[in-house]
Amino acid sequence: MMNIEKGKLRDVSMGIKLAVLIFATFITSCLDGGHDFNYSKVPVFSKEGHVNCIIEIPAGTNHKIEYDYASNSFPCDQFGGGDRIIQFLPYPANYGFIPSTLMDKENGGDGDAVDVFVIASAMETGKVVKCKIVGVCKLLDSGEQDDKLIAIPADESLQIVKGNSISLMDSAALEMIKIWLLNYSSDEMIFLGWGESEEAKDILEKWRKG
Repeated sequence: MMNIEKGKLRDVSMGIKLAVLIFATFITSCLDGGHDFNYSKVPVFSKEGHVNCIIEIPAGTNHKIEYDYASNSFPCDQFGGGDRIIQFLPYPANYGFIPSTLMDKENGGDGDAVDVFVIASAMETGKVVKCKIVGVCKLLDSGEQDDKLIAIPADESLQIVKGNSISLMDSAALEMIKIWLLNYSSDEMIFLGWGESEEAKDILEKWRKG
């Protein structure tokens, strides 16, 4: 009788452990950008005060992948009847956007969320990364403001460059990003300069929704 009761207790214990594991896996997949996750509901800031960045295009990729709000998915942008391929060097850093932001055209923006380069090893499409904003690359794209924030992961184990501001970053790495931005597209791109982290945060606040 005692053996039967012990067996039942073990079964209950294993069931609880399995339920906890499934729940933990679900939460982790959401935080890491599982595609059942509603990206449009992600806030600008994490509970720790870091900026949430959603990766669309991994570093080293030349496919122009963009988040589609209607389908909550990450299709490749279409051009000329097929996938849009960047006819230049691949993306020099992970590229994505800041959720819950909108650079509305009425105020001179391009109508999209704030763009961000996350300098780190290649990260998968859909991943939500907690980041530190270190500066901004200020651009005009065909006359529209098209600033690109520059970020590094808040998790030091994911950082491949150090520095909390543009002035402390590797100037060669920044020059590579600048040259890439001015050459990857056929659109008229004008470089207006670099901005430090405080200016980047002001830009983020300007375009923050709600």
